[in-house]
Amino acid sequence: MPFALLLTALAKVRDPRRPQGRRYSLPHVLLFSVLAMLAGATSYQSIITFIDVHRDRLNRVFGAQFRRAPAINTLRNLFLALAPADLEAAFRHHARRLDEHRSRNGWRTVALDGKTLRGSFDHLIE
Repeated sequence: MPFALLLTALAKVRDPRRPQGRRYSLPHVLLFSVLAMLAGATSYQSIITFIDVHRDRLNRVFGAQFRRAPAINTLRNLFLALAPADLEAAFRHHARRLDEHRSRNGWRTVALDGKTLRGSFDHLIE
């Protein structure tokens, strides 16, 4: 499964919601949000739109069971309640796992400048 390592790492993030308020799987919400941002989403609404448009495919590929995309308040409140240290630990764990796979399988990492990709680079002409 694509992004299986990232989904596994995100499963270690502590879910701040009460058990009654867990309609959406936290690892899947986080993964789908990351994928949305990689596809150019820059707001809660654009993340929700991405999930809504690709929901069937995301459910099928990642084994999620979203009947619909989360509401904007659900997504915002969830992101605000997450512990930044937990999220950072998950991404660091994922990065270490990628490095381990590279060592065994000979994968190479390509670093891209995010500022250039997002168009926020300096436009000064020399």
